[in-house]
Amino acid sequence: GRVQVLCFSPLTSVALAIALEPRLPALVAALVAMGGALGVPGNASPLAEANFLHDAAAARAVLAAFAAPVAAPLVLAPLDVTMAPSAMLRASHIAQIRAAGSRSARALADAWTVYQRAYCAYSGTCDGAPPHDAHPVAYAVDPTLFTTSVVVRGVDVILTPAYGATGAAAFGAAHGMTVRDRRAQPASAAFAEESGRDAQPRGVHVLLDVDGERFVRALVACVTRAATGCH
Repeated sequence: GRVQVLCFSPLTSVALAIALEPRLPALVAALVAMGGALGVPGNASPLAEANFLHDAAAARAVLAAFAAPVAAPLVLAPLDVTMAPSAMLRASHIAQIRAAGSRSARALADAWTVYQRAYCAYSGTCDGAPPHDAHPVAYAVDPTLFTTSVVVRGVDVILTPAYGATGAAAFGAAHGMTVRDRRAQPASAAFAEESGRDAQPRGVHVLLDVDGERFVRALVACVTRAATGCH
């Protein structure tokens, strides 16, 4: 495939698309999704990231579908990378964006002010806020911004039965939690065998770290050049 699919929301639509066309994971070039939290706390619950929590069944189905031997790579941008302190947008960055003077720049700056205030009240992070959804886009444009890890044995999402209440409170505390097999992984030669995808390592490619300075610089430059396009 030649098309990369970027997803910044619960994976509901991707899961439904796979249900309609089970060959989809082999037809695209890659799926790059923002979601999950492997080694850090959640944000929508103590253990779960919002996108995975709000449709944990879809997240689990998509992860399983892209684990097939002929599937395209699944690249996951979890909270582990999107919450990196070096990648936070801070007041100085928003001032740069506002100074661009365009209507879209002012709208983003105004919206970010509200987002920052909410993040401060919610998480205690008051000197910056994370642009979660910019990470999949940045990876698609320039993968060298990130450090990745191929989780060979796979990543799964916990589902718990619903009870009584409504919304997120209807599920157990671990609902939507991202888990990975932490046992020793096979040597690279053992899993980089021919699989119909140019011998790429199978498994979820998890973004673990980002060059925050380059990431933020590119994001601010892109937004401020939005009127003429960013390259």
